[in-house]
Amino acid sequence: MFRNLAKLMGNRDDVFLVHPLQLSRWLDEAWASASTVPSFGVPTSARPPFISDVDIVDILDLPRPAAVNGQEIAPAGIDFVDGRVRDPDVFTNKIFKTKTTVSETLVTQAGLVWDHLVYAYLIESTGAFEVLAEVVRRLVVGETLSTLSADGTRWARATEELFLREPPLFAISGVVSDVRPDLRVTRRNNYWRMFGLEPPHPIPSRWQRPGHIDRGWRADTGEGVNGAFREKWTELLRQVWLGFENARNGIGPNATDREYVAFLCQSLRDMLTMRRRGGQLAREEFVHVTTMSWMHLTLESDTPIVVDLKRLRAMMGSKTLSP
Repeated sequence: MFRNLAKLMGNRDDVFLVHPLQLSRWLDEAWASASTVPSFGVPTSARPPFISDVDIVDILDLPRPAAVNGQEIAPAGIDFVDGRVRDPDVFTNKIFKTKTTVSETLVTQAGLVWDHLVYAYLIESTGAFEVLAEVVRRLVVGETLSTLSADGTRWARATEELFLREPPLFAISGVVSDVRPDLRVTRRNNYWRMFGLEPPHPIPSRWQRPGHIDRGWRADTGEGVNGAFREKWTELLRQVWLGFENARNGIGPNATDREYVAFLCQSLRDMLTMRRRGGQLAREEFVHVTTMSWMHLTLESDTPIVVDLKRLRAMMGSKTLSP
């Protein structure tokens, strides 16, 4: 999600200059615009991609904002001039009519397409979230990382506000409560239900709780786990590779089984669709993909925090930033 916003901004680092309050509101705006996302492939219905029940968008979004001259005011209030954020600390109620208006792009055109939950799983599997969480922790509890630049400090503040604390009340990102108090467990529960997979690394010992040791995220899932996903996905990849190997066979045997490939694709589709009945996991997927896209965007180029960490690394010598 944030990588999409960075693309719309032109200068990708501008995302890290926007106040976290506005970014939080923008996420609600992006969620509300999901109902305008066109179907991929050959459209067979009005459903947005990945969401089994289109009504889930309206069920969970915020009340619509006030209207001025028949136009809704974008709640994020991000003020753009020539494709750049004019001032990240200024909230504007202006209604823009230019191509550089992110709010207009989200509301009146096709909504932002967020990545599949497997994207969040893959990014989390790299350990990026835990490493960057440790960076923020060190910055706020002591001086083991020295000081940051102004833009690096903005990044640290936004990261802590958006992803390392309970979200604002009633925000779409609010998937933390007394019944699921740990986001790390919530993410692993959702990965387990959708793919029958867990990230390759354990939760760092610093954040360990009793439920982490016995893999509490597997509890109470009932039959709602795609336990056969790994097996069928691996077999699909094997069959596709056989197809590549035999694509130019003019004579002789051809091990390609098109019907079997189609069967595997349909089986995987049915598995993923089953976990999305009634809009289940739609909100969670949005939140997890959003979180990991921020981490991905942070490490994708020489962003302010990356530049700061490289400088600090040079100063610290052999010390590491590992959690």
